Amino acid sequence: MERADRAARDAVLRKLFPGLGAGQDPEIGRYFRLRSEGRTAEALALFNQVLKIRYPDEARRAALFNLFRRSDPRFPAFHDDLLWDLYDSSSVRLRETLDRVCRPVSGIAPKDAYRLLCALEDVVRLLPEGRRAALARLDELCALAELLGHRTREIQRVRALAASYFDQGAGDFDLSRAELSTADVERVEIPAGVERREDRVLAYCFKYWKSAEDPAFERLVLLYSRKRGTPHHEILRAIRDGRAAGAPDEEILGRVSALLSPGYSYTTQGDLYMRRAWKALKERLEPGPAVPRSGNAESPARDRPVRGEGEPETPGKAAPGRRTSRRTDARRVAEGTRKPPRKRTARGDPARSAESPRPAAPGGSVSDRIKALSGKRYDVYREEFLARVGPAIRDRLSERRIKPKDAFEDPLGRAEDLVRDFLEKNYANPYMDWEGSDTRARVEGLGFSVPDLDGIIALWYSRRGK
Repeated sequence: MERADRAARDAVLRKLFPGLGAGQDPEIGRYFRLRSEGRTAEALALFNQVLKIRYPDEARRAALFNLFRRSDPRFPAFHDDLLWDLYDSSSVRLRETLDRVCRPVSGIAPKDAYRLLCALEDVVRLLPEGRRAALARLDELCALAELLGHRTREIQRVRALAASYFDQGAGDFDLSRAELSTADVERVEIPAGVERREDRVLAYCFKYWKSAEDPAFERLVLLYSRKRGTPHHEILRAIRDGRAAGAPDEEILGRVSALLSPGYSYTTQGDLYMRRAWKALKERLEPGPAVPRSGNAESPARDRPVRGEGEPETPGKAAPGRRTSRRTDARRVAEGTRKPPRKRTARGDPARSAESPRPAAPGGSVSDRIKALSGKRYDVYREEFLARVGPAIRDRLSERRIKPKDAFEDPLGRAEDLVRDFLEKNYANPYMDWEGSDTRARVEGLGFSVPDLDGIIALWYSRRGK
């Protein structure tokens, strides 16, 4: 029994303190060497951070050091006796650590995926940050648990669950059987009465924007999506990844719209509506500094009805032919989907509302510019333009390079993709604003100055017959 215990002791201590064994501790020798070399500060740090912890009894530690300094043959036996004290204190701490890590998931059935994920949130907080470091620590605890004969199967289960946890719930979790409370469902869903695609995009972005980087919220949305077979988790990730990459808001709106309606056709009116509505909602999510009002300025409160606390003012409209009650309308306002009433001028005529279009920009859309080049009143070039405009974009960008070409990576391809996407999205948009767009700024950030798109369009048109 003594030999078995000694073997376990030595194995645990070697795992915790590499190089440490009966009659030998390299850190003691290093401590005296530092002192002899006059490196007092380093010696003191080693003493306080290592040796004082390994040998906490002051009198026995002093005796141990005296034996080592004199090369006394009694040193190995005396040191071996102290190792039992170190093993006892270390094994107590290890058992407490194993208990603390295993306790959150103890007794939770494998089919109860939601409770397991919630419990694993608590476990992860006890581990080093990051998947690799956390799993490495659990591997170490599994090995120590086996040496101690304590919580062996439980810690192995925690390790397997943690791997699935970091892989977004795959593997050991049957997410389709997860039970969600009414409150959880309300945190994930948008109101059922929101039907138009643009309004649903706005509702999802408004609901998920601030929680997109919250891991606990993402796992809740993941459970909901896996259980019901919905795209909620894909929508959340589109918002999260877009924000993390610094994508323009209109690009994030477009990604969410594509997830809600795969294969949808772009419309200028819908895009303009979403941009204006999202601008109003964004101000609610991320309010800027208050703008002082002069005494002669009309109060914004006169332009819209009184809203309850926390109600976003998002434009929107009900589906054609759909009759709704005042209560339903009020709920939609609170979720960011109702259209504010139009103001009236002094004559009583309806004034231009926030959703009314601006006067057309002088340059107009891509289509307008092609029609001006062709001299025709109609445009049959869309598919041809989008398929063959790439060389014109590349040539124009190459001419307008404002930063030296990087020896390792040429951003020309990324800039070309940005310009091509902008042209495609705004092909029929009469209010196309390349000059003030985020895309132009991003292209310039990559090292290309493209003050307008006319040169690209004209270059494509001049080559189309060749």
